[in-house]
Amino acid sequence: MASQTEVLENNVPPSYRDKILKWNGWGYNDSYFKVNSDGHVTFTGDKYDISGKVMPHLRPWFEANLGVDLGYETKSQIIDAFVIPPPVENDEIYDMLKERGISFSNAPRIRLMRAHGHTVCKSFFDIK
Repeated sequence: MASQTEVLENNVPPSYRDKILKWNGWGYNDSYFKVNSDGHVTFTGDKYDISGKVMPHLRPWFEANLGVDLGYETKSQIIDAFVIPPPVENDEIYDMLKERGISFSNAPRIRLMRAHGHTVCKSFFDIK
């Protein structure tokens, strides 16, 4: 078994996506809904069709129909403060992945990013 501090990797491609995607949800780091100084909802970033758009009717609709208070804020957890549990080590699986040329990593941040599907979304559309 690998020690908890030993990082094991095989054919892990370099990825800029890990730097631009949210680590704690779907989408890009720069893209989110925000209430502007006029009290209207806008969508930040530049990667989506709604980016930069002001949606003056969205906040009243959310509040009236969903009972959501858009004045309530919760700050995202900083990735450096997030405790990532150690991997469940299995040398048989590591060996099988290596034999078949399947990429893997037990590095904490890579595991975190892969754990919630950032890399499989496209696969679902390919299957259709």
